[in-house]
Order: sequence, then structure tokens, then C-alpha cells
Amino acid sequence: MPETLFDSIPGGAWFLASLVELACSDSKLQPKPSVKRPEVDSEPSSSRGFRVGEAYSLWSLHTGAVGEKRKDVWRIERFLGCHAARDAAGLKHKAVIDDVPDPDVLVIDDLNLGFRDAEKAWPLALSKEGRLRRIVLKTVAPLGEGKLWERLIAADLADCLTVVVSASSLRGERGALSKSVSWDLAIEEIVKEFEDGLSRTDLGRCRRVIVSFGAEGAACFSRCTPRFGPAGTAADTLNAPPASLERFLYLPGELEGSRQRKYPGTISGATSILTAAVVRHEIDPESYPLFVAVGCGVKESGDRRRR
Repeated sequence: MPETLFDSIPGGAWFLASLVELACSDSKLQPKPSVKRPEVDSEPSSSRGFRVGEAYSLWSLHTGAVGEKRKDVWRIERFLGCHAARDAAGLKHKAVIDDVPDPDVLVIDDLNLGFRDAEKAWPLALSKEGRLRRIVLKTVAPLGEGKLWERLIAADLADCLTVVVSASSLRGERGALSKSVSWDLAIEEIVKEFEDGLSRTDLGRCRRVIVSFGAEGAACFSRCTPRFGPAGTAADTLNAPPASLERFLYLPGELEGSRQRKYPGTISGATSILTAAVVRHEIDPESYPLFVAVGCGVKESGDRRRR
């Protein structure tokens, strides 16, 4: 007889923090990179009123990749929606443990569940005392809106800001981006969006933008001076034109969404995996160049679907 189990795990910024920690675990830098993250409640916030956003999904067994010993794998069968945190009186925002105003890299996971307009929830690095050198923002539609974006796109921060966003977020509100037609067309359309579309005026002002095409590819746009080895600095982007195509990585034998058709059921975290790889690049670009970071992020996202 089938059984129904209920389980909860920290998602959002907590999930991304664990991936960043894993991505940086093999770094040779000294001292070793450390990840500071928000505190976690010992029980779901729904039991006491929502303090953080919560999402709900039904998981079920699906057939694994052909030829693999493990035939049955767990994937999401149906997404049930989410609850945004209530900004009720007496509820405190989750603070970053041992927060500092000058991190080597500030990583932000903005799921449009209230964080982008909740200034009290922002880390010290975004306060007046903050001293930022590199920022990685993982975000979703609507893009280019909210107090967080206004703060990050300010003249003193845009030149150190890297944005990671899915193609579906652009597709939902911007130019017509086709899906699963050909990589040549995908490249042509995403370049046109950054040259002539809405993205030119907001995302195009950032130091770098990485657009995820799921577990099959990613496009990198940059205002940095092209170079091999270390990443560009803020000085490289001063007075530079809007971001232009830097590189496009894809699996030649696949198209966007093809792995989902091969392996039914959905997964979460593909953009988070790519973001963690990008953070690893930002921390140590000499040993982990951009094309390696993006390539690993795409590969691991695909492997996650198979498993």
C-alpha cells in the first residue's frame, strides 16, 4: 500500500549556501573560503506563522536513466505553490549568522517572496557601512524592479554585480525567446534581447549576466574587458557599453528542456547549482575560469535530473 510522508528541508538561501560551500570545498585558497548563512528555525515556520517563504511539492518515484543500475529515482511530480512570509508585527527577519560588512563575495538569492523590498532583512554589506567588491545575485521575474535592484544597480555597485537568471524569467516578460528550436536561434534571440530589448537598459548595466537554459546550456554576457585568467575588475566596466555576449555553452546533442522529456518529473535547484559554480569562479578565477564554472554548472544540473 502506498505511503505518504511529510518532510521539510531549508530551501532558498539556505540551499544555495550549502551548494556554494560544496562548490568551494576543493579550493586551495588559504584561508579556506567560509560561507555565512541565515539562521534556521528548528521547525517549519508555518507552525507559528510564516517567518520565511515556504514552497510545497509532491514527490514520486520515476524511472532513472536508461542503462543505469538504479532504475527508480525521486523527482517532483507536482508543484503545489508557495506561501510568502508575512511581515506581521513581532516577527523578526532571519539574520545572517556572524554577518560582516565586507565579504569577499556577497551572494543573494531573490525569489521575489518579499526579500527584495524588506530592507531590514538585508545583510550588513548592503548597509551604509558595507564595503562590497563582488556580488552574485540569483533572481527571478519580474526583473529590474524593487528596492533591492535599485540598491544593487547604483553606480557604486553595478560594476561588481553578476546576475544569474533563467531564460524562462526573461521569456515570461520580455522579447520573444523561442524554446527547443535550435541553439543557433537561441543565441541569435538572446543577443538581440541584450542589444535592443529591455535587458539592455537594466540587466545590461551589470558587470556580468548569466542566463541559464536549464540543464542544457547557458549564455554569458559581460561588460568586462575580454581576458583569459583573472576576472575583470570594476575598473574594466567603467564607461563600458551595455553587456554583450561573452560566451555561450551548450550540449550539442540536446536542446533546452530535452532532458525533462527524457526523464519525466521535475527537479528544483538547476539555477542554484549554476549560481554556486559562478560563486566558485568569483572567489578564485585563476584556478576556476568562467567557462569551466558555467560548464560544470550545466553538467551538474543535468546529472541532478538523471539521479
